[in-house]
Amino acid sequence: MLPKASVSEISAVKTQLDTLPYVHSCVYRDQAYDYAEARKLLTPSEFSVLAPSLMPTSFRCTPDQPQDAQIVINRFAGQPGVKEATAPLQQIRTMEKIITLLQYAFYGIAAILLLSATVLILNTIRLAIFARRREVSVMKLVGATNWFIRVPFMSEGLIQGLFGALLAALLVFAMYLGINAAGDPSHPDQLITQMRLTGWQVVGTDAVLIFLGAAIGTGGSAIAIRRFLDV
Repeated sequence: MLPKASVSEISAVKTQLDTLPYVHSCVYRDQAYDYAEARKLLTPSEFSVLAPSLMPTSFRCTPDQPQDAQIVINRFAGQPGVKEATAPLQQIRTMEKIITLLQYAFYGIAAILLLSATVLILNTIRLAIFARRREVSVMKLVGATNWFIRVPFMSEGLIQGLFGALLAALLVFAMYLGINAAGDPSHPDQLITQMRLTGWQVVGTDAVLIFLGAAIGTGGSAIAIRRFLDV
């Protein structure tokens, strides 16, 4: 804001910021705060020419999405009382590229881990089938159906996958508690604060983990039975 911006002009900007759907939060800094901040950032010779009355007030805002920063700039540029609307656009573009690359990397790691878990359960069930081959032969001789023989092995895979998924869900919940305890909502620019999750986000993540664990366990054992059990 301009150093001489009127109260009505500041209030009008604040009202707009509070109602815009693409602005997550804003903090208002008065002249005294910006003057104290300039004292920390500037050299003594540069700071000596400043006075509190010359300092602008400012709104420090966090958009819902990084790309919304340009929308905010376009919205307030040239408005009454507004001196300048700025954002680190180049850093935002760099950050978006890095985030995209990390997302692809994590998707690849997740796919490898899912495949590894499936193969691990497949081999475990295969060994279980081999160790009980005589019992399976006896069950076939007395008239047991294919599904009667398959179900116990698939249940074993389901339990193994479910148990592993529950451990992962507990780890996610423990990380959620630790990050939320370490993050400070009054400092939204800190990385640890930006990593905070809501309770529903954690519940949704744990639900997906448990479902995938059960599905991988059942699917891996079903593949093992289909390939290695002649029933």
